[in-house]
Amino acid sequence: RRLENTLAIENDEVSGTPTFVWANDSSEEAYDLDVYDALGTLLWSQKAIPAPKGNADLSVAYGGPALTLGQLYQFRATSLRKGKPISRTEELRGVFFAR
Repeated sequence: RRLENTLAIENDEVSGTPTFVWANDSSEEAYDLDVYDALGTLLWSQKAIPAPKGNADLSVAYGGPALTLGQLYQFRATSLRKGKPISRTEELRGVFFAR
């Protein structure tokens, strides 16, 4: 299931391994992707994901520990330039729960 970082009225449900998708920030060189549980504990990170050419969205499959059914999670993507953060996805977007 693809999870897109867009504003939604309800949280997304996922089963199996989620794939995180977010819009390309044209001024970045790379991205960091972090996945947190409902308590804010970092579960998984992928660092220095290369920026795509052009305006293509980014898509990264989850590679962390198994998600607990019924639990809430959040992914956050941070755009980087010269190794420094310049932008981050919205705080309440990217929330999903395992089904």
